Amino acid sequence: AAYADYDAATAAFGKAFNKGALAKCNGTIATIKGETGAQWRFRIQAISPTSARWVADQLENDEPIGYGCSNVAGVTRNVLFSAKVCQYGNGGPAAATIAERITSQVAGVRA
Repeated sequence: AAYADYDAATAAFGKAFNKGALAKCNGTIATIKGETGAQWRFRIQAISPTSARWVADQLENDEPIGYGCSNVAGVTRNVLFSAKVCQYGNGGPAAATIAERITSQVAGVRA
């Protein structure tokens, strides 16, 4: 999402990815409606005023099954972005690469 300037993008990021709220989610297990028996555990990896990284691990009977979603969100210039990669194994490197590619294209974005 493009905003008028960096300060506006950072303010929006702070509302959407509130450090205190995200920290409370760390280790939380949730069941998603409509997905019979599917459970997800959230692991917060890093939170700052302009970036966040977290993982949602799918569980079965409270145990990880090896499938998860790696998430990266951040602010670059006047843009708030996010990337999500879901796969078996570690999706973190792919999510980080996507985020890097997004940020490399932000220079020309206008609100």
